[in-house]
Amino acid sequence: MKILIFIFSVSFLNTINIHAQVDYHLELENIIKNKYLNNPFEGVKIVDFVDKQFMVSMAITSEANHKTTSSLNRVCMIKARREALRFINGSTITSETVLKSSETITDRSVSYYESFIDSIKENSAGWVQGMSVLTSWYSNNGKDYVLTIYNEIK
Repeated sequence: MKILIFIFSVSFLNTINIHAQVDYHLELENIIKNKYLNNPFEGVKIVDFVDKQFMVSMAITSEANHKTTSSLNRVCMIKARREALRFINGSTITSETVLKSSETITDRSVSYYESFIDSIKENSAGWVQGMSVLTSWYSNNGKDYVLTIYNEIK
């Protein structure tokens, strides 16, 4: 009889713990969606929730560029991980500005040509693992797909 009561107690506590985790997840999801709806963003946010902190990375991509939901998810997942990686490890930014001008002279005219090229590159390297998908949805315009991943900061 004592064993039966013990087993029942453990399974009951497990059920409560699972429900608490699901509620936690839903609350965090609602916080992120509300932040996005109030001020759309792409990148990383640190969210304080109850007694924990979470790093949430969000990516947005246009549905028009992808034929399947699977490719849409993959692209968004890669972009979200890239944002998290840049946040954690930083990045190196290089910039180059090139101005070309030329002049062509013929018997009757003079032609001028000018081009301006501004090139900015950003590099980041590292490893991001352990981040789970929090939620995904289509934005209000119906054209953009939003995906968020998260991880608890310990």
